[in-house]
Amino acid sequence: MHLSVLVKALRDLKLQIEETITFAETRQEEDLQDDSLFELLEQCQKSVSAVSLAIHDPSNSVSGTVKIADTKSTECHLQGQTTEQVLDDFENLDDLDFDDFFDEAVESKIAEQSSITSENENEESIKQVGLNDCAEESGIENIHCIDDDEPDDVHQPTDPVYQEVLKQYFGYSNFRPMQWKIINSVLNDKRDNCVIMATGYGKSLTFQFPSVFTKRVSIIICPLISLMEDQVHGLKASNIEACFLGSAQSKMATVKQDMFSGKYRLVYVTPEFATTAISDFKKLDELVGIDLIAIDEAHCVSQWGHDFRESYRRLGILKQEFPKIPILAVTATATFDVQKDICSSLRLVRPNMTCTGFDRPNLFLNVEAKHGDIAADLKNFMQKVGYKFCFDGPTIIYCPTKKVTEEVTSALNGLDVPCMSYHASLSFSARREAHHSFLNDKIQVVVATVAFGMGIDKPDIRRVIHYGAPKDIESYYQEIGRAGRDGLPSVCTTLFSRSDFNLSRHFISAIPSEKFRDHKLKMLQKMEQYLSTTSCRRRILLSYFESGNLKEIGGTLNCCDNCRLRSAKICHGLDVSADSEKSVDYRKEAADLFKAIEATGNRYGLQVPILVLKGSETQKVQFFKSNKIFGAGKYKSASFWTALGRALIYEGYLREKAVQGGFGSTVETTQKAKTWLNRLNRSDECHLFITPTGDLQQEEEMQKKKSVVSVSMKPSQAVASSYVVKPSISASLTADSVSGSQLLPATLQPSAPPKDDRIVRLETDLYVKLVKTRNSISQETGFTPHNIASNKVLLDMAKFRPSTRSSLLKLEDFPEVKADRFGDKFLEFIKSFCSQYDLKMDEFPEELHAAGTDDSIGAIKDTLMKISETQRQSYIMFAVNNQSLEEVASRRGLKVSTVVTHLCEAMKEGLNVDIRRLGVTEKMENLVTKAIWAPPVNGGINSLTKIKDQLPEYVEYNHIKVVVALLVQKHGQEKNSNDEIVLCGNAPFKQEIVDIDASAETRQCLKRQRTQSPPQPPVKASCSLALSPEPNSLEPNFLQKSVSDTQTSCLQQSQSSQSPSQSSSQASTRKLPFWIAGSANKTLLKKKMKSNSLFK
Repeated sequence: MHLSVLVKALRDLKLQIEETITFAETRQEEDLQDDSLFELLEQCQKSVSAVSLAIHDPSNSVSGTVKIADTKSTECHLQGQTTEQVLDDFENLDDLDFDDFFDEAVESKIAEQSSITSENENEESIKQVGLNDCAEESGIENIHCIDDDEPDDVHQPTDPVYQEVLKQYFGYSNFRPMQWKIINSVLNDKRDNCVIMATGYGKSLTFQFPSVFTKRVSIIICPLISLMEDQVHGLKASNIEACFLGSAQSKMATVKQDMFSGKYRLVYVTPEFATTAISDFKKLDELVGIDLIAIDEAHCVSQWGHDFRESYRRLGILKQEFPKIPILAVTATATFDVQKDICSSLRLVRPNMTCTGFDRPNLFLNVEAKHGDIAADLKNFMQKVGYKFCFDGPTIIYCPTKKVTEEVTSALNGLDVPCMSYHASLSFSARREAHHSFLNDKIQVVVATVAFGMGIDKPDIRRVIHYGAPKDIESYYQEIGRAGRDGLPSVCTTLFSRSDFNLSRHFISAIPSEKFRDHKLKMLQKMEQYLSTTSCRRRILLSYFESGNLKEIGGTLNCCDNCRLRSAKICHGLDVSADSEKSVDYRKEAADLFKAIEATGNRYGLQVPILVLKGSETQKVQFFKSNKIFGAGKYKSASFWTALGRALIYEGYLREKAVQGGFGSTVETTQKAKTWLNRLNRSDECHLFITPTGDLQQEEEMQKKKSVVSVSMKPSQAVASSYVVKPSISASLTADSVSGSQLLPATLQPSAPPKDDRIVRLETDLYVKLVKTRNSISQETGFTPHNIASNKVLLDMAKFRPSTRSSLLKLEDFPEVKADRFGDKFLEFIKSFCSQYDLKMDEFPEELHAAGTDDSIGAIKDTLMKISETQRQSYIMFAVNNQSLEEVASRRGLKVSTVVTHLCEAMKEGLNVDIRRLGVTEKMENLVTKAIWAPPVNGGINSLTKIKDQLPEYVEYNHIKVVVALLVQKHGQEKNSNDEIVLCGNAPFKQEIVDIDASAETRQCLKRQRTQSPPQPPVKASCSLALSPEPNSLEPNFLQKSVSDTQTSCLQQSQSSQSPSQSSSQASTRKLPFWIAGSANKTLLKKKMKSNSLFK
């Protein structure tokens, strides 16, 4: 069976399934119950299995596959792969998640059929909407991006009635930036809107609030039934009436009757149902009134997105049928091209565009090598409690195939970790059970294929692991978006090997449309670049979605593994100027590779040109033996040339093209490479600088080891088949061995004020028991735990210990309706606990303006009033409450660089900031200071770029901003005769600006924490939760301790195994995990801080 035949069969089957579902949804008879519909779906799944088994039919597939492979044996384009290895990958086709494969097949066909007509149709739509590339000429109005320095009042309504409804039903005192602008545009201006909001930022509130306020109804189009069920269930916990209409709705007639009577504020529907229910919507508008039509996960509209759904493409009819009802399209993942496609496909009329950015500062990004031993690979991210292993909180493990999914589940079961599988080959009931068990904390881990995708509404997921390379960068961003939606720190880890990409490339080659095939390949290449980079991973990830300046992104401890490693090496005095961030001139090597690719006609992958460079004796390259490039690359290894080739693809000098129906892809030089070669022929001074990837860095390290013994850095693991290089500090760096805790010394760790050990222990105990109380309420009511109260709310309960309903309402994210429904049980337990242990209650902080009686605050009150309110909030959270930079950004919904700017403005006004916590070491401070005072900068602080040019690569723009602020605080600033801003006075004496001795700094890092003690005494919080120390590894251990019954029992078993004396001695040191510290030490603000949990 040829692959194109298989694709057609799968496409037809997919369409048959969609037609069956649509037919079932539109039937009005009540006799079609859940069971019968599920039987239809399971019968379709059996057909899927039959198609997949056909791949291995000896009379068809395998023989056909072998024949295809044999014809390509001399032109096998997969890098470093033999034909036999290609066949091994291809014969695993039956192991794929066919939900995903269906989407690929349909995308391919749609792209092929639309390749001729779609461009014209899109151009016509764009003209109709007035949407062009240039915003000035487009119909898109008011393209909003967050102006982080605007006063907070700008983002709030003037009429307090809106905040009253917000507090009553959603539990928040104020809207977050941009939320009110969007809601006001829809609710009062009746404008169409296209909104790009990062996950966890609160986009759901923008379409849930309007009808709750007006008592009318909103239509919400959602791609997945499971996601609709979760959101409806969560809304009911807040007394917001909602329903869903779709194939899983067994009481269709009753629900519709209630809908027409005006019972529901929000009606969730599938896109398939929406396009067939126009008459129902018109009736609903006449009887009740529709405020808006919201299209969630709107990126599914675009065929250039990663989750394209054909049914979404047909939603443009809604604007045609309801021209006066505003449409709100929302998504967390959309490139600029996808945004344009959304607006044109949905026929939005002069829409307002809002983009809050794509950064998720509370997510730590990490990449590791996969070694094949699943249990050993995953143990690195688990804790051993007693005799059992467990993760630090709810975890999703994504796997590329159902076979790997089952293997990972089996490995976790062997470690006694409560987990379940989720993939398309499981029955509907099995997938539903896994979904609900995970939501209700009955299991800690769900191991899933991409079928799990968007279909989970659980805000407290602490870890997302990809066991195998994701298929493209957009899918990866969507999947890690499941983590940390409550705004608390979470970790996203990818474990992969290079061969993981082989199957993805193979399926890309099956796409008929060349344009769409190239698009898919570019997304895959971006994923490879992200995994292979030795620079900031967050910057690489965001660069795909944002075209703006990303220079201020990254460089902090909680950004990614590369930034954390770089910070550790800086602290230990290592020469980071020769580190992975440093660009390297590969002009000779690049020129040889370009010439080899062109000499072989741009017809092969990298393998054949590399064989030519190496002067191979294999028969396939003997034709090129007379070419002078033959054998010219013997001075480098084949693996080096492969790594360089991949890096040049990422930099745009080479273009990879998938061959339809073939195995792998070809590589050709781009115009960029040709232009560079022409310049090189005219001048020897033509350089080609690129930042080395992990593979290139590893090859360079291996090359050095052949000539000299390197004592500074070496790979921590054997990663021959991986891009990843994990350097570690050599034991010879100091006289004593360097432990993991020393690798992240106190200098780089956030500090916490001293706390009463007894209070810490009791708050921890209270939190754990409140979790059990919440789980008990969940079992009684049927609501999921996080719909009753989020972890953050429970932390605040343990910290502030409210005694009455009115004090309970002071907690953010706990609305009045939840206080009425669940509050009594929480209050009863808190009162009993506090009475038993003699703990004070209602320990809420006072407002800032009333804090003048506190000498520590009073000393800086006047200075605080010199900076803006938003800058004041950031300063208090960071400098007074000791919250981390990332935590402040996440909780306030700002960029990390914006928070740094706020702190810099505070410093300029004379307020003290511990710059070591901002990642500015003493050595870095002196380097920047020296660069600013010395020529050619000469004290000028107008241009950060001019200063950056004088510094090593590892010094980030944020570091420079901090040092500039410090110098302004010390010397002042003024304008010179050229109207440039410069530091006041002359440069200090030369001897005052010296580089710090690396060994001395290292010794200091290992001995003590360097801080800048402010002149005023620190603020003493009335009570607080403990801040755990930094972990003993490169990965941040700031994850949630388990709150499920299973994990609690693990903890109890561990404690019961200790002697009474041990238990007593350890009780005083028990601390909540790092991520909990974010809710600690909240202090005196003029108004309440905006929360980061509007994520429903």
